[in-house]
Amino acid sequence: MRDLIKRILKEEVGVPSGIADSAKVLYTDLISRLKRRSITGNSNFNLVFKNKDGKYSFSDFKDFENVKVEFEFVEYDESENPSRSGILIMGLGHQSESQLNDLFDLVNVVNKTITLSITLVIPTSIPEITNKDVIKLLIDNKEMIMSSLAHELKHAYDAYKKPTEKLKDRASYSAYSSIRTGIHEVDEFIYFLYFITTIENLVRPSEIYSLMQQGNITREDFLNFISSNRTYQTLKKINDFSVNGMISALKEKPEDIDNFISKNSTYDVPVDIDKKIEIFFNVLYFELSKNILMRALRILKNNFFETLFGVSEEKQKFLDAYETEILRFKNNPLKYFEFQEKKFKFVSEKMMKRLSKLYSLAKPNPIKLVNKDPMTFEMRMLESRPRNIKS
Repeated sequence: MRDLIKRILKEEVGVPSGIADSAKVLYTDLISRLKRRSITGNSNFNLVFKNKDGKYSFSDFKDFENVKVEFEFVEYDESENPSRSGILIMGLGHQSESQLNDLFDLVNVVNKTITLSITLVIPTSIPEITNKDVIKLLIDNKEMIMSSLAHELKHAYDAYKKPTEKLKDRASYSAYSSIRTGIHEVDEFIYFLYFITTIENLVRPSEIYSLMQQGNITREDFLNFISSNRTYQTLKKINDFSVNGMISALKEKPEDIDNFISKNSTYDVPVDIDKKIEIFFNVLYFELSKNILMRALRILKNNFFETLFGVSEEKQKFLDAYETEILRFKNNPLKYFEFQEKKFKFVSEKMMKRLSKLYSLAKPNPIKLVNKDPMTFEMRMLESRPRNIKS
């Protein structure tokens, strides 16, 4: 009965039963396999793990045969990136395949292999890494890697549980996760757009629960744990976001604003800072919209002839309607950013409340029992105060 209640609680807060254990087993097997693997140069390689006897299965997600982990290497020049040094982890990912249906929704293609990826960045000063380098990196970042594996396994689980995805959701998600401007405040805003997408919000409880398990977090520990958690802190930062704060920060960077406007538009850059800001938000809004539409078009072009000659009439109608929806703020782009500010507050608050429910999955506080064993009867008498005993 206790296990049943625990499983129900996990599902209610968005954590599939057994997912953290599967991530832990996969992490252990990764280290074990890497010890027997030789790495040639800095070439990408794959490791495939068989899901024998449901070794990596969790909840009702059991009908897959393998988990493939792709290791990808990206070089960087340390002299051009003084804030970085050594071999670093860029991120983990989950790969899936989809097909368009007649409603232009993306339908997940059932695959017997879950494909995950781990991307490492290597300085050009290291011409060839070894398996020991990779193992050390994974061990040094054990908590992060294990929780990220739970994060990516949850993406695979979500594709299994909900095999249909809106093309619009995928297009915006892809755009937000890849656009960079080089202006900190703008890139942070775009990162916030990515961070609160439904696709990412679905996996966060599993990621944090994995960290709870690794840290043996009790209910007494939970407040300090969740308050210091990076995901929770990011949600608080998103909740505190304001357009006015962003404007104030940008006013301190007029040269960056000028460069962005010149690079991405044909506008003449005004001298007045308020006019600069107005044009800047206009250009940024249209750049974001353009990138989302480009990704939507890329998804719609799902055959060779459409790549050459353009999409069909039906797909073009869909794209035109989507463009109208995205550009609904074109007459006043600042309204778009104010709309996102409200959305940030609503979604981040909702997610923080949801993550706080992970408290129910924390380990119960230990009961403190004290045994006092006086050495003699006389010592026991010294320890105790005389009391009247009423009959």
